[in-house]
This record gives sequence, structure tokens and C-alpha cells, in this order.
Amino acid sequence: MNIRPSDEKVKIMGRFEWKDNMLYLCYSGAYIEFIFSGSQLSVRMFSEFVREKESCMIAVFINGNSHSVFPLKEGMHDYRIIDFNETKTVIVRLMKISEEQYASSAVCNLITDDTAYIKPTGYLDRRIEFIGDSITCGYGNEGTEGDEFSTADENASKSYAVLTAQSLQADFSLISFSGIGITSRYVEPEAVEPLTDILMPEIYPYSDWYLDRRKGCEPAEKWDFNRFQAEIVVINLGTNDASYVRNNPDKKRRFIIKYAEFIYMVRRYNTNAEIICTIGVMESRLSDAVKKSVELYKEKTGDKRVVFFLQDMQLKNDGCGTAMHPSVRTHEKMAWKLTRFILDNNFWKEVFASHPF
Repeated sequence: MNIRPSDEKVKIMGRFEWKDNMLYLCYSGAYIEFIFSGSQLSVRMFSEFVREKESCMIAVFINGNSHSVFPLKEGMHDYRIIDFNETKTVIVRLMKISEEQYASSAVCNLITDDTAYIKPTGYLDRRIEFIGDSITCGYGNEGTEGDEFSTADENASKSYAVLTAQSLQADFSLISFSGIGITSRYVEPEAVEPLTDILMPEIYPYSDWYLDRRKGCEPAEKWDFNRFQAEIVVINLGTNDASYVRNNPDKKRRFIIKYAEFIYMVRRYNTNAEIICTIGVMESRLSDAVKKSVELYKEKTGDKRVVFFLQDMQLKNDGCGTAMHPSVRTHEKMAWKLTRFILDNNFWKEVFASHPF
């Protein structure tokens, strides 16, 4: 029995696109989830843009527990994800844990026997969105300092974003892309011009601007924000902009204005959300600028539901992942600190009794 992963059959979380009768999981942490009753289950998936050490990584969770992780091969292939000796009823989550700019992932069919059944799990009452760069993706969090980057060392399910959402018992969506910024992507120290080919204000309104560009689909598909109206939006940007701004007053002034404009965009698409602007784990040179952006936006709009939250650079004391990025342990501490900030500010009521990590 081949089952198409439609809304009627599976829960779809995160941004996605339907192309060529396939469900593309777009950004890090996007997943499908469903209740499965049966003994054998495979998934037919398609992947493209695969390069060495940059395969799309898929994680399987059974009843909330990590079950397996596997890379997608180029093209269309079947992957066995359940092989029980008897019929069981379980909750299955199939999550994209590598990021959008590497190899793609599309779900074509769920394959099982005719006696099995599949139905979607329910949506949670709470919804939180994370907008960010490599930190939010979980870039290199399972690697070690000095490693060459591989998507096998990138695990969005262990990023502070997903961990925070889980501790708050909230559905989540990540719009994250390594190296991205507000006014410039990451540039090398000798660079004098900003890198502006992909910036968050340009891609945020679209389901997957980068995938559509790769596939020659123009104009890009606009995202339907009614599918996921966040109650909290966390913006974690500025780390890469700092590589270009370098404390230059004019560049910093432009960053402050452009960041405030981006907050306005986020508010337009998320009319009732609390917006948290954070920075500081890898880079703190623009922390004051982000704070000033929040103040500028609030002054110009009168919108008080936007706050600044500084993450602590000392969180990196538990060792670094690839390319000096936060380790899994640092992500756990980031998640705990952000969770406490959300609860202490009464954005949501307390949902657990003790430290979840």
C-alpha cells in the first residue's frame, strides 16, 4: 500500500512545498508525523543537489525517542524505517535534520502492507517560530572543533530551537540558513563589500526561495502564513552581519534600520506573536545594535510586544562543534535559558516542573 503524505494522512510541520507530486521538506527541523499501526514501513524519498559530505540527513523518531538517522541518496529510493516482528501501534516522526542549502528532501510515499493504517497526530496548542542562521540550524553541533563540515555532524533536532519548543510543548517551525544575515552574509576579514545574494528579509516571505531558485521556479512560491500563526517568534540574526559591519558606524546604523524593518515584516506576517530578538552565543559585537533596533521599532510603531534577549557567550565553555559553533551541550543550555526567559516573562505559563535537559 502506497500512501501519499497529505494533510489527511500525516501532520506536516515546518515549511514545505508540493512539487512534482512530492512533499518537499524545506528548512531544518521540518517533519511529517503520524500514528502507524502495522509491522513494516518504508518511505520513498527523493533527493537532489547531493555533494560529498552534504547529503540530506533524515532522523526517525518512534514514540518521541530517537530511532535512526540516515542520509538520502541522489534520486528516488525506498528506505525501511520500521521492521517489527509483530503489529504495533506507534507514533512516527520523520524529520529533516540537515539544512536547506545542502541536499534537498522530498517525501513521495509511505509504503506498508494493506492491513496497516496511518493517520495524522494532532497539532499542539502552542506554536513557536525560529528565524536564524547556522546556530539555529544546529550547524556542526555533533562535530568537534577542527572538523571539516559534514551534514552528518549537523542535527537540528538537537538545536536550541527544537529543544526550546519541546520543553514548552509547542509546535515549531524553523526558517534558518547558515551564513545568512540582515544586511550581509558572512564575509571573510579581507572582504570590503557585503555579500547580499541571500538575506533573510528577502527569503522570509517564501516557502523555500532557495529551492525554487535552484529548480528554476520563478517567481518563488509565497508561504501561506495562515498555516502556522506563531504565538512566539524568536529572531537570532546579526552574527554574520558582524563580519561585515566590524564596528563601522555607518554600517552599524544601516544594520539597525534594516533590522527594525525586518521586525516590522515579521510582525506583519505574525500579527499576534510575541517577538524575541536574541544574539550573543558566537558573536556579541552587534548585540547593542540589535537592542537599538528593537528600541527603534518600538518607538516608530508603538508595538510593545517585542523584546531583546542577550544570550551569554560563556555558554560555549562546554566545547565547540565544527567551525567554532555551539556544541550539543551548549544548545541545551541555550534552550534552557531561552525557555526560562519565555516563562519568566509570562509569555506562556509554566509547563514543566524541573530542568528538562
